[in-house]
Amino acid sequence: MRLSVPGALLLFFAAAGLIHGCDRGEVLIDDQTMVISSDTTVRVMNAVLDSSSIAINTTDTWRAFVAKGGGSWCLLNKTRGESGHDTLKLMVTENPTDSARRTSVILESGTRRIVFKIVQNAGEAWFVNDYWHRTALQRAGYRGNVQSVTATNSKRPNKTYIYNFDRAGNLLSREVHDVDYNRFDTTHVYTYDAQNHMTSCVVTTGSDSTLIDTVRSYVLEYNNPGKLVAYSANRWDDPHPLEEGLEGAVLPDLSLVTRDWSDETYRYHEVREYSFDEMTGTLVIDRTLSTYTLDTGQLDNETNRTDRIEYRKGRPYNSRYVVQTTYYNNGMIHTLSYPDGTYEYALENHHRMVPTRYQYTGSQEHAIDSCVYRYNYNRDIEERLVYYSGYQGATIETYGPYRYDNSHHNWEEMIEYIPKAGQTDSHPHRLTRAFTYY
Repeated sequence: MRLSVPGALLLFFAAAGLIHGCDRGEVLIDDQTMVISSDTTVRVMNAVLDSSSIAINTTDTWRAFVAKGGGSWCLLNKTRGESGHDTLKLMVTENPTDSARRTSVILESGTRRIVFKIVQNAGEAWFVNDYWHRTALQRAGYRGNVQSVTATNSKRPNKTYIYNFDRAGNLLSREVHDVDYNRFDTTHVYTYDAQNHMTSCVVTTGSDSTLIDTVRSYVLEYNNPGKLVAYSANRWDDPHPLEEGLEGAVLPDLSLVTRDWSDETYRYHEVREYSFDEMTGTLVIDRTLSTYTLDTGQLDNETNRTDRIEYRKGRPYNSRYVVQTTYYNNGMIHTLSYPDGTYEYALENHHRMVPTRYQYTGSQEHAIDSCVYRYNYNRDIEERLVYYSGYQGATIETYGPYRYDNSHHNWEEMIEYIPKAGQTDSHPHRLTRAFTYY
């Protein structure tokens, strides 16, 4: 067939997209080398699931295919079409590595061939890290070099959370301003060493701007190099990464924790020492709790307790409280079994940190028997089906739509609907997050 001017194949990117010219080069197609012409364009795609479209106008039939090596993550909605106007849509799946990915989309019509080079940005570098070696910023799922986050919820319009991070992604402070409850300020302040170990946490609170009291403080030391150390023998199923508590945490290299707090009558001082039995690999936790009277400062009581945690493959497995534990390759827990029941967590895949299902099986009374989660392309939750104990069927929570920033794909605004157990209706609540970056 004779080609019309300007040729059999006219290809354009849709308005959304980044277009650059491309120098001459070569691309491997079906084990053959083909020269890339000056007609080649380059499309830079986001590290998360992303898509674009190519507008096609031909005077002949056409076909399209992905170059060798890209077919598993760069997908086309069709591979051939007739003459005239058409649209080819391409999609890239999330990049789970810390390196950029490259491939090409080749379109042919008659004797004309045009190559579109596809470059997908690198995923977050921490995807390759074991879960317990990720920073608070990474475990919270924030992207980019976040310096601070200010969060609000219309359900409590006078309550504001402010999170500050260092350049390494460690949580430096967590501030809660709560006017409704007459608590002017609650602040958690953290310090770290050069290896990103948390070395201290001090929590202060006050009823107004002039009265500030220290509520509790932690000091931590690290002299168990290469060990993943469970803070407590009760559980190791991960505290919230942006909260204070250490219960449930696993801290690399931990060897000592001292904790101080008080109430209206007593001051408490707790020391936890962590060591490993060289013969069995068992973690030994020696705990001493001293109680002092506030008015005299005299020692009132002292208790001692020793707990042991059996380790398998370098991770906590069981104790007097936990029957057994299984893990995913990335260090997140798959199942955690107690004498009266088992908690099971299903993950979306090895790299994603988000669970798709939670299930409790056992005899212990439980508010929630199971949950099923659904996420959008950016790993943000869109729906949660909650099966409450004592209720028939699922209570459906919905989240979104989301409004994202343009540079890092962190959401800045969303709407949530969270009904009470067994109900279907809920008032919408608007959540906002304001980010600053280094």
